[in-house]
Amino acid sequence: MDAVVPRPLTASVLALLASVALGGCVGELLTEEEATVRTFACAVLDETDARPVLLGLHRERGVQRVPVGALGALADHLADAGFAARDRYAVVESTLLEEPGPWTPEVLQAWAQEAVVLDAEAVRLHVLWVDDFADGEGTTVLHVAPGVVAVSETAVQEGAERLGRSEDFLARVLLYHVVGHALGAVNQGIPLNGTDPTSQEGMPGHESSPESVMHHGWERVTTLPRTDAPYDAYSGDVLDDWRAAVAPTGVCA
Repeated sequence: MDAVVPRPLTASVLALLASVALGGCVGELLTEEEATVRTFACAVLDETDARPVLLGLHRERGVQRVPVGALGALADHLADAGFAARDRYAVVESTLLEEPGPWTPEVLQAWAQEAVVLDAEAVRLHVLWVDDFADGEGTTVLHVAPGVVAVSETAVQEGAERLGRSEDFLARVLLYHVVGHALGAVNQGIPLNGTDPTSQEGMPGHESSPESVMHHGWERVTTLPRTDAPYDAYSGDVLDDWRAAVAPTGVCA
């Protein structure tokens, strides 16, 4: 593939940022861990993991709607739900310095392959905030790879107009939705907590209620749910799935 692929922040740079943010010392980097959806989700959610969680927001040049506040709110929500202390999370911003051309699946995958997600220094969630995806189908979000997600700013703008709600609102909801997938919900790496998938899921990998932030409708502009729900939290079922995963007998043990 001839496309020029932007390289995300390197492991050493992110480790340095983590050290500055948390007052630690930068040690020698060790070999990266194998990142799967489950290992990534467990590393973020398990409070016994002492590594900082860096929420990296990588903005394509020219985009305007950068949801730094939404990433902070996400960290607040996870901390309030009991998964880790709030000071374990840090938001790190960067602007992509190279233009990759259209954001095709191949370009996104190539970008993800360069992104360090798990190593001895930190756990990293990479959020690509791009102008639009190349499919032209109104896709709002993509879970690209373990620890790597992407959001379309164009979809945020079109969705806000369609629903008559603010762009800040749409940005936050779409971010929560795709990060939920990165953390293994619904039954996408973190198993359901004793629940029959047919009762919890609507479409596979999503919750059935249109008032859930994990409803399938948030993945396309044309299917965004028309409700007055605030979408400012994950459902009790999703939180229970995560709590069961990090329990002493859970999949993260």
